[in-house]
Amino acid sequence: MTNIEILNSLEVTEWSASSGVLEYLYVLKTPETVEKLLQLGMSQADIDHNTDNEENEVNIGNHAFVLTDANWYDGEKFSKRD
Repeated sequence: MTNIEILNSLEVTEWSASSGVLEYLYVLKTPETVEKLLQLGMSQADIDHNTDNEENEVNIGNHAFVLTDANWYDGEKFSKRD
């Protein structure tokens, strides 16, 4: 499974972008999600720091494009655009 496929397998709960810039992207925090984020190279400390404990979500907006080949999120999926 490619890193973009791993991203696209995560359950996005909320996201926001402005002028083509992703401001935040929350995924539901489950043991499976944490495992996938670790597989992508996100550290446990980063996961913990970016977790909204009240909503049980992780903001991966800052990490999704740094740790993978993706450079675009269209509201449904990540992709790599030329």
